[in-house]
Amino acid sequence: MITGPVQLSDEEFSTVAHGMGLGLLTSLVLVSCWLVLAVRSIRVIVPILITLVIGLLLTTGFAAIAVGKLNLISVAFAVLFVGIAVDFAIQFSVRFREQRLPSGGEMSPVDALAETGRETGHQILVASLATAAGFLAFVPTSFVGVAQLGLIAGIGMIIAFLCTMTLLPTLLHLFGARLSRGTPGIKSLAGADRLLRRFRKPVLAVFALLALTGLALIPHLSFDADPLHTKNPDTEGMRALHLLEQDPRASPYDAR
Repeated sequence: MITGPVQLSDEEFSTVAHGMGLGLLTSLVLVSCWLVLAVRSIRVIVPILITLVIGLLLTTGFAAIAVGKLNLISVAFAVLFVGIAVDFAIQFSVRFREQRLPSGGEMSPVDALAETGRETGHQILVASLATAAGFLAFVPTSFVGVAQLGLIAGIGMIIAFLCTMTLLPTLLHLFGARLSRGTPGIKSLAGADRLLRRFRKPVLAVFALLALTGLALIPHLSFDADPLHTKNPDTEGMRALHLLEQDPRASPYDAR
């Protein structure tokens, strides 16, 4: 068994690379399941997934130009992009499928896409700018990994907005997406809507109490500054390091 900075760094990179690949695949599968529940139309699901993949590729291209290489932290932008950008696409697509004429009659898909763009464009823009601002707030930090993650993910939200408002409507038209024929929403949950409206004050009180509980628990949250605790303890390098730690004459912490 061997250990040391080189061995630990190599194992950490392998762990992150494997985890990101699995995480990205898992997020796409879960997103597909949510899309089935949200839009319930293959003619809408496929355009959303294509939009996500192209948006992710464009964000990756920006990362290649802006930072040149990814690190162990900034590589997480891929999962963040998929998880957040799909919300923009769902918002646009669900509103598109619910479009109706003022008289209640069925609207043509082309007119429905145009109306959806007018109705949701500014809403999705505000959401994307707010999310981007949250990520870009990490850029001024001197921690390079977090700063690069904030830059890539922040610009990625702008890219997600542009793809949602341009590429997604085009794909919906090409795939022949249709408007929903039934009443919008999930009929089986109509009772839950009525209960929430009736008991809205108790519900708000419960969440306010939970928020105060979380606030009270903040002092009990500690910060672990040991970088070794962020590594996979089951790798060869970490197992060897733990064996060396049992010897009082050896320590992974030294000063030169």
